[in-house]
Parts: sequence; C-alpha cells; structure tokens
Amino acid sequence: MDTEYLRAHLGVCLTDCLAEVCEKRPKDPIEFIAQWLYKYLDNVNYAKEEKNKAMQLQKEIEDYAKEQEMKEKMKEEQRRMAEEEEAKRKAEELAQAEERKRKQAEEAEAVAAAEAQAAAQKEESSDKEANKTEGQEKTDEEKPVEENSGEAETAPTEGETPAVTDAPADEAPAEGQ
Repeated sequence: MDTEYLRAHLGVCLTDCLAEVCEKRPKDPIEFIAQWLYKYLDNVNYAKEEKNKAMQLQKEIEDYAKEQEMKEKMKEEQRRMAEEEEAKRKAEELAQAEERKRKQAEEAEAVAAAEAQAAAQKEESSDKEANKTEGQEKTDEEKPVEENSGEAETAPTEGETPAVTDAPADEAPAEGQ
C-alpha cells in the first residue's frame, strides 16, 4: 500500500530528480534534490495555471464565436426585417399610387361625364334655340302667308299702327280708323 502511494505521487518526480542528480553530480546532492523538488512544484503549479488559462481562453474563444454568431444572426434578422419593412413600404406606396391613379381616373371620368352632360345640355339648349329660331322663322314665314291670304288678322300691339287692308267699299272701316 505504501509503495502504491509512493509510485502514484512521487514515482515520476523522484525518478526524474535522481536521474538529474546522477547526470550533474552536484557537490551537495541533498540541497540539489531539495531545490529541484521546489522547482518541480513551481513547474507543476505553473503547468496547472497554464492549463487553466488555456481552458479559459478556449472557453472565451467559444463564447466569442457564439457571440459573433448571435451578432450575425441579429444583423441578418435586422437586415431581413429591414427588407420586409422596405417591401411593405413599397407595397403601401404602390397601393397608394394605384389608389391615387384610381381616384384621378374616377375624377377624370366624373369630369368627362360632367363635360359630356354639359355638352349634351348645351347641345339640347342650342337645339331648342335652333328649334325656337326655326319655329320663329316658320311663324314669321307663315305670318306673311296668313296676311296675304287674309284668313287671320293680327291685332296691333301698343305703339304699332293697325294694318290697313283693302276692304270693300260697302264695309265700314275697322274700329280705331
């Protein structure tokens, strides 16, 4: 049991130490062994610290890589969201532009319809004017025919003198003559 303990904890250390004493043959081998064991202990502690530092560095590198990956994902997400927002904004602008065009088209149609209605009313009124004028011309044309035919006599209006017609001599002149 004691040998197992010595092999486990001091086997490698003492073997290396005694090998170096044999190689260097110092004047005071016990002092050399003591100094060598202190140095060995410092070296073991230093190796443990370096191992811990290396493990810590490796962990920090992995954490940094994860952090960079997260940043990349966040940037990608922000870029994707910005693209979606831009696409949404463009779609809204397009919809608004189409709505404006539709309203302008409706307004243009309404204006065209109003102009067409106004033109139709104008045409109707000019047709009525023309019909009235034609009617007056017809009545004016018919009046002389009526006057010439002697069928109807029109009454004079104020300020006009009554028309004189050739009446037979045995008839009396009309009132007011």
